[in-house]
Amino acid sequence: MLNRWKKRMTAQGEVLDIDKLARPSLPPESNGLPQLTWVAGQLSLLPMQLQPPTARYAAPGKVVAITLVNHWPLSDAKGTNTTWVVVAEQLAVLDGPIQEVLHILAHERFSANLHYRSGFSLVIMHLTRLRSVAQALSAATLHDIHQGQMDTAFASLKGMLALVEVEKDEPIIISQLVRIALAHITFATTWQALQREGWTDGQLAQLQNAWADLKFPLAMEKALCMERAIAAIEYERCRTSDLPLSQMLDPGAVGGAPGPALLSSQWLVDVMDDVPGALRDGAFTPIWKFAWSHHDELHYCKIIQRMIDAHREVFARRAGATLPQRMSRIEDTAMGPYDALRFAVAPAIYPALMRAFHKAWIAQTAADLAVTALAIKRFELRHGRLPASLHELVPEFLPQCPLDGMDGKPLRYCVESDATFLLYSIGLDGKDDGGDGTHSNGGHFNFHYGRDLVWPQPASDVEILGWKNSRK
Repeated sequence: MLNRWKKRMTAQGEVLDIDKLARPSLPPESNGLPQLTWVAGQLSLLPMQLQPPTARYAAPGKVVAITLVNHWPLSDAKGTNTTWVVVAEQLAVLDGPIQEVLHILAHERFSANLHYRSGFSLVIMHLTRLRSVAQALSAATLHDIHQGQMDTAFASLKGMLALVEVEKDEPIIISQLVRIALAHITFATTWQALQREGWTDGQLAQLQNAWADLKFPLAMEKALCMERAIAAIEYERCRTSDLPLSQMLDPGAVGGAPGPALLSSQWLVDVMDDVPGALRDGAFTPIWKFAWSHHDELHYCKIIQRMIDAHREVFARRAGATLPQRMSRIEDTAMGPYDALRFAVAPAIYPALMRAFHKAWIAQTAADLAVTALAIKRFELRHGRLPASLHELVPEFLPQCPLDGMDGKPLRYCVESDATFLLYSIGLDGKDDGGDGTHSNGGHFNFHYGRDLVWPQPASDVEILGWKNSRK
């Protein structure tokens, strides 16, 4: 049944082969990733507590414009401030590596040349280094903006956008999640940049085009297809291993390096916690291997296919807000006691994959908001006022009115009475809350979990003072 299903899906155009999904390898002389990773190790010397806060919310939808502030509280020490002078001292030491990174990002191609057939024990060590690069370039961008050095700030911000694209073709979920994290760092830095004057239309146009090139949902879909192909290797490993199932699902249980948490044994351990170990390992494991492992794999493949089909439909309709409900229905597929036993692996994997799709849609919305905000800034520079509606941006600054991928309608926009503007998406809940950036579950203010996904407005002096006092 499993083999017949795979043949049928292949005939319908689905790609199940690792080699066809793999990112093309690059020869060493053409691959900039090893050098980028090596230089990035030097940038990790920038202390985290000295990172200028790029997305510090002082109120719902209100962010502290940090380049307009001379000092701010350290994130890890109440009552202790830092200044741009301290940040400058740290950046001076790293100027050489920063310039080298910018050169690499501007002139090189990249590939991790991963051995995808390693399964879920795939070693992806370079990803943490990319985050160090993003944080260092963000600090350099903001420092230069504070100093009024807009040309060097522009170069660093362009480098950040190029960094987001380093992993764009890597069909691995964790690689795409790191790419999304880099995009959010760049989103916050871009917002900070637009709070200062001194940009030229040419610079803003280049940043706008770079943001417009970023695509996240389809890259995540390809990564999900690769995860499914790699899972076939893992299922076969489980079938042929002499280890009990609980150890096979834990990459660190036999002395190996910790792997991605997608294939965690905790679900199985919790379900069978009251079953004696000898019975669990001596009876359940061999039964699952012999009688149920192919059932489990087929169930996993079908669930992933349903997720892919749902995503494709949502993407075609520009209806991202319907994705969570579609995915929830898939995850909540009813299982009887017999299915709960034979499907021991699949339910531990696919919930995390569903959440990855949600993050990709939020990242795409952030990119769409950044493109629109940059176009608005260019309109303001050229015409001396804010556009009355987003339609005024067409065709001078945008080819068409920017749409909200959550419902296919134009992004929400209006000019406020204080000569600022409100720009937002309705978010994954599909409800228009009027640009409310309050946390949907009552948590701390941030972009990701707001009732709406709001392009922030600058916090007022009173709100900034309240933020500083809360750190004393």
